Amino acid sequence: MKKVLIQVVSVITLVFGTCYQSVLALADDRERTELSGVQLSDSQGNRPNQVKVNEKNELEMTITINNKDGENKKGEVNMWLPESQLKVLQRKVKAESAVPDTKATLIYEKRKNQQPHLTWRHVDTSATFKLKLPVEFTATMTSMALPIAVDTQREYLQPLTVVDANTKDEDLAQAGTATGLPADITQSLTSFIEAQKAQQAQQAAQEAQQAQDKADAQQAQEAQDKEDAQKTQEAQDKEDAKQPEQNAESKAPAKDENEEKAKDAAKEDAAKEEAEAKRDAEKKAEQEAADKQKEDEKTADTLDKNPRAATAESKKDGVEREGNDEEAEPTDLGQMLEDKHGTAGSLFNSVSIERDGVTTGILTHCWIS
Repeated sequence: MKKVLIQVVSVITLVFGTCYQSVLALADDRERTELSGVQLSDSQGNRPNQVKVNEKNELEMTITINNKDGENKKGEVNMWLPESQLKVLQRKVKAESAVPDTKATLIYEKRKNQQPHLTWRHVDTSATFKLKLPVEFTATMTSMALPIAVDTQREYLQPLTVVDANTKDEDLAQAGTATGLPADITQSLTSFIEAQKAQQAQQAAQEAQQAQDKADAQQAQEAQDKEDAQKTQEAQDKEDAKQPEQNAESKAPAKDENEEKAKDAAKEDAAKEEAEAKRDAEKKAEQEAADKQKEDEKTADTLDKNPRAATAESKKDGVEREGNDEEAEPTDLGQMLEDKHGTAGSLFNSVSIERDGVTTGILTHCWIS
């Protein structure tokens, strides 16, 4: 529903905006071009009322180009001339600027089978030009004020009578009185102005459509930006909500990681100790093997030199080894039983049993002879 309402409002805005622009364009186009001071001048600069066919004169006019909105720095407009009565002798004419040393230019140009038009360049704010077109009349006519049109604006020449080229000067005074414009000239001028108005209306509609499209695009972009910002904010809110949990999770792995590092270090130390003990054992075994090898070599050498002495030595070494393997000296039973006090030795003098506070003698003097 909201989208439909927006579309309806956009259509209404477009229609009324187009109509408004069209009315402004049809009512007055002086904001862009102004036409004034239209007249015919002879070679002496006078404004004649009677001229002859094929006689050269100058069609003068003042044209002002306005660039108030900054969009009219360069452009062109069509121009209408009563070509059934006169012709311009040059295809291209450059107008004179009212301000010397200016970059602004205005050029009249008439191409074959095309409407005459004016082209301007480098008009920053406003520029006024004096356009002088060399012309000559091609047909006779009674006194009439011929129209000139630039875009939708029209101005009129002073009333002119055009006589045949062979007319004597004394006969010029007998020229006819002023009459209305011929139907063909009137129709041609009307058609031209209506075409310019239609063109301006079409241009205004295009500009309004472009402005509406630009506004719609800007509105759509703003809506998209707002939606994107909202999504971004929602994502940020979710991320902020998860942050405490993520912080806790990040701390827990750190603790576990420290414990794992401690365990790994302990394992590494144990492995080092085990490896060191293994190396010590290997060194001890190697030393014992080397000692045994030396002893075997010594024994073998002794056997070779003196078998008997070697045997005795071997026995002696065996006794010494056995003695070394024993932790304590053996006990001599005879010495243990020896009577140190001049009496016969015994294991014990008597045996008695004590029970409930009563001592009973069982045996006395176990002698060993």
